[in-house]
Amino acid sequence: HHHHHHQPNLQQRRASFPMPGTFQMAGQASKPDSAEELYDTEEGAEATVSMENSIASLMPFWHEVQAMSITDPVSGRAALLLLQTDITSRAELETRMAALTESQLAMLEQMFPRHVLEYMVAKQHSHNSPDLPVRLPSPSQAPNANQLASSHENVTILFTDIVGFTAMSKEVKPDQVMAYLNELFTAFDALVDTYEIYKVETAGDCYIAAGGLTLIDEDGFTCIDPTPDPQEAAQRVLSFAKALLYCAKKVVMPHNGEPTQIRVGIHTGPAVTGLIGTKLPKYSVFGDTMNTASRMESTCPYGCIQISQATHTLLPNHPFT
Repeated sequence: HHHHHHQPNLQQRRASFPMPGTFQMAGQASKPDSAEELYDTEEGAEATVSMENSIASLMPFWHEVQAMSITDPVSGRAALLLLQTDITSRAELETRMAALTESQLAMLEQMFPRHVLEYMVAKQHSHNSPDLPVRLPSPSQAPNANQLASSHENVTILFTDIVGFTAMSKEVKPDQVMAYLNELFTAFDALVDTYEIYKVETAGDCYIAAGGLTLIDEDGFTCIDPTPDPQEAAQRVLSFAKALLYCAKKVVMPHNGEPTQIRVGIHTGPAVTGLIGTKLPKYSVFGDTMNTASRMESTCPYGCIQISQATHTLLPNHPFT
């Protein structure tokens, strides 16, 4: 309907309630034929929506409403145009992200990039909603892990492992091995933060990291870098590698008290990242670039960093001594 208005030149307004630019229309969804009226008071837009209690939809829903003054093209009188957009899915995702406790979020942030967290939160919701008999996404709408896969052109991958680890493991108790690895890898993790690269995973004594893949967004989440600089990433990974060599020497091997020696291999090339599995899900990196980086490491002399031609090309001015 058209509403007369005492301010024909009313500027565009947004009704703003619990979230910026949005408000929640009470608890139940209205039937399509429910009446909607908008009264504009002196203070600001105030919406009242008449609701029908229908068992079919006991769900909050979120709409964004914009009000604009227009001139009715037929009568020439001032009228109010309402644009109403359903933003329920966006609002629900934000609400569920907010519902994670600080400690849960802090732990998950260390494990997954932001887009994976958002996917998991959405998926969790689509799976278990006993209180929501309706509006469950059909399988086609349910999030699919393959949508999370992304391709990257120039990722610099680093592999490192500990010289003599297998022999040492045979000589000392498992709890000593674990305490030793924990000390070493905790130190490596701190360097990951310092050099702002991404820790891919550890497998036994092997530690894998990548540059040019992620960045930290304004909210402190890890997210995929939309515009990575391959040269800058290669520089950071090589600087990180040098720091690893230095850092490892400070941690002594449990069986002989000698400083830890590691070898490091680095290669740059294309990779794909994605989420694998549902139990202990892992955000993983795939591609032949991983294999080459691993070969760079396994064929490397002790206490050295071996980089491939591809990575070397990105580092024309780097001091290699």
